[in-house]
Amino acid sequence: MTDTTSKDRHAANHLLAIGSRLRMARQSRGLTLQDLARETGLSSSMISLVERGRASPSIGSLVAMSSALGIHIRELFDEENGSGSSPVSRAVDQVVIQPDVGVERTIVKTDNENNVEISLNNYEPGSAREPESARHHGYEYGIVLAGELTVELAGTKYVLGEGDAIAYDSSQLHSLYNEGKKRVRALWVNLRAF
Repeated sequence: MTDTTSKDRHAANHLLAIGSRLRMARQSRGLTLQDLARETGLSSSMISLVERGRASPSIGSLVAMSSALGIHIRELFDEENGSGSSPVSRAVDQVVIQPDVGVERTIVKTDNENNVEISLNNYEPGSAREPESARHHGYEYGIVLAGELTVELAGTKYVLGEGDAIAYDSSQLHSLYNEGKKRVRALWVNLRAF
């Protein structure tokens, strides 16, 4: 019981830290909750809940908010905010985040100079069904390495199997989720354009 309480407390503190960083980034840019909502397609009430650490944002929501704020998603989880000057990204140094229950995102490499982020995403069955679709600046490329991933773009549903790839303009409302019975593993590349 104590172990669960400790994990719950750690998760709550983690959500508070992410929310605080999002709020600081939004306020430093002079944006209101409504401005960020318009930019991302998310509701201002949902953004407020995330900023106060009362809601666990999905990967899509985090990408949308960080993109709209002109920051890399890694900056919400890592104080160093960069990937260093080495061309190599060692597995032990890669940031692993769990924005949703059953979802794990490993940020493999962040290239701030070229506005590129590469991640390896894992979705457990039934996970990552976002309550709201999101949008943000940039372009995304993804390939499913294992399992079956559903990608919803502007109301159209695409089911991708192993080896299937997708590319789309991130300014479209989109969401990703696993409706299948097997774990999904996908490699994702986000190109950000401001």
